[in-house]
Formats: sequence, structure tokens, C-alpha cells
Amino acid sequence: MKQPAARLLFGAVTIAVVLGSLELLARLALVLLANDERFDFTPVAERFEEQTRQLGEILARHDRLLALDDELGWVYAPHATSDLHSTNSRGLRGKREYAPRPPPGVARVAAFGDSFVFGIDVRDDEAWSAQAERMEPRVEVLNYGVGGYGTDQALLLYRRRGHELAPQLVVLGFPEADLARNVNRYRRFLGTRDLPLFKPRFELDEHGELSVIPNPFPGEAGARRVFEDARLALEAGARDELFEPLVWRNPLYDRSGLVRVASTIASRAWLSRLRPDRFYRGDEMSRDSQAFAVLVAIVRAFTREVESAGADFALVIFPIRDEDIWGSGRRGYAPLVEALPGIAVLDLADALRADPEVTPESLRTSGGHYSPVASRAAGRALLGLLRERGLL
Repeated sequence: MKQPAARLLFGAVTIAVVLGSLELLARLALVLLANDERFDFTPVAERFEEQTRQLGEILARHDRLLALDDELGWVYAPHATSDLHSTNSRGLRGKREYAPRPPPGVARVAAFGDSFVFGIDVRDDEAWSAQAERMEPRVEVLNYGVGGYGTDQALLLYRRRGHELAPQLVVLGFPEADLARNVNRYRRFLGTRDLPLFKPRFELDEHGELSVIPNPFPGEAGARRVFEDARLALEAGARDELFEPLVWRNPLYDRSGLVRVASTIASRAWLSRLRPDRFYRGDEMSRDSQAFAVLVAIVRAFTREVESAGADFALVIFPIRDEDIWGSGRRGYAPLVEALPGIAVLDLADALRADPEVTPESLRTSGGHYSPVASRAAGRALLGLLRERGLL
């Protein structure tokens, strides 16, 4: 009896030593990988604390630009002003006001999309929409861009407001970041440091038609519920393609460095490389993913609804990877363009590449969005599209 007991004791001690060693190595890995943008090892308790703090600031309206919205999640408030940004009486970018209908001889464009459309890192007069207006006085560009939006929210915003000022051309801006946003319901599942904002999303029904999944925590009332009970945010994980239950619902995640490292890396690997309907195959968008199917359906719906209102439509692609602008291979979003035959696409990569002042160093601001130089090239490309469509 003593010999088996000794073996058991020895085995238990060995396992404890191995686990302890692995735990120490994991703690070291947490330090070494702390600045690696591919992974986020932030403890869940700390994530909830930050969520509550930021929700408190949003509810207190510290950010005068951002306003919570029952349907869309958030919008930009009218008459907002900061060091870089301002909005007019309708919440559009800049202080310029627009008549209900464009003056004779003026081509009016309505631009929908996210922070690249809005021009989040540049001043009002440096945004691509304002630069287009300055280069061509016969053009008005109504900038409905809202930071953090997916193309799903852009479509819903168009349905609400796209007809109010009678545009002749409606453009939907698309950077590749929006691919994931379209299947996301809570921004902090997409990026832990993002604002704690909830949104609707579309799914495809059995007939391949878009079906809205509503905002899980609408408006200020919804935000206040999560402010008072932080873990309620996890309810948004249902039907959110970016939700990582191995991280967010793991009772050991905050207790063990080994569990934290293993869970985070496993979740990242599943989302980016192992999941059958992952967003990318190699460097290109995957045609097999739900996100891709939803995106294509949104663009087609946008096109139909704009054209049924008597306006022209164009998808404007804002490339964000250097290789898509200056590389010699296929662009990562090429499958999207190929999936939209008959729909006008303005790929800004061509305009950016052709502009001698736009380089990999001058393309972006420190915040990662288009610089004034790149925005000018985008504005010039929009004017070229207007001429091609016979609107100038």
C-alpha cells in the first residue's frame, strides 16, 4: 500500500510543479505580449470597470458629439463643436447648412458610412467632403458619416434620413473594418478599448433577405441598465460573431495567467484561422463567410433603395492597407467588387496611388485615418465620379 501511495504523491507533486511552472511562464508571456496588438489579455473584471466608467461619461454627455439612439445605437448630435469637428443643425459634418433642395446647376451628394467618411482625424475643412466642395463650387457633399458605424447602421440611417435633402448621388463609404462590424452587436467584443456602445445588425433569413436584429440595449435607458449591472453586456453576445465566450464567460480567466493566455490565443485562432466561415481566406475576404454575405446583401439593398428614390448610387472603397494601394497583387476586397456586378464602385486606391503627394508615410494621421493629403485625393476622385455619371 505504501508504494502506490508514494507513486500517487509523487505524481501529484510532479503535476503541481509542472502547472506551477506553466503558470509562471504564462505570467511572463503576459508581460512580454502586453503590447502585441493581436491579443488582448485584459482581465474581464477590469474590462467591466472600464465599461462602467465610460458608460457613466456617455450618460453624462461629456462627449457632446455622440448621442445615444434607440435604433442605431448612436448618432452625431446637431450643433456639436470640438477642436477638430463640428456638426450643423442636422448633425452633418461641418457648420455649413444646406437648403432642402440643391440650387440649379449644383450636384448634391449624400455620403454615408463610418469615421473614414466623416474624416474623424482631420478638421472640418480638411475632410474629403469639404475639400471636394472647395475644389468644385457646383458640388455639395452632405457628410452623414458616423464614427464606428458598420454598413448596416449606414443603411438604417439612410432609410431614416437619406431623402430629406434630395441628393442626386448617394455614396456608401466602405473600409474593410466594416466587414466585422456588420456581424457585431457590442463594440467592445470587437475591440476591448472601444467605446461601450451597442448596435443593431442584419442577418439573412431563409430567403436570403436582410432581417434586422435590434439594438440589444436601446438608447439611454438601455445604457443605464448596463451601467448599473455591467455583466448584462454579455447578453449582447447572442448572435454576435465577435463574441468570445472562452474569454468573457470563463470563471478562471482572471484567476490564472495560464488560462488567460491559452483562452485568448485559442479564441483569436478560432476567429481568424480555424472557424469555417472566418472573414478572410489568406489575404482576401472570404466569400464563404456570413459577414461577406451580409455585406453584399446590404450593398445591394442600398443600391435598390437609392435608385428607387430616383438617385444614383456608388460604393466608395476606402483602402486601409498599404499593399492594397501600392502592392502589385490582388486587393483584399477584390471578392467584394466581383460580387457586385452592375453596381458602381469607386476604389480610392487608384486615386491615392496616382497622387504623388500621397505616400505610405503621408496617407494616415496618427489616429490611423486619412490625412488631409489623402482626403484631398479622395475628394478629387469623387468629383471625377460625378463627371463620369454626368452629374457635373
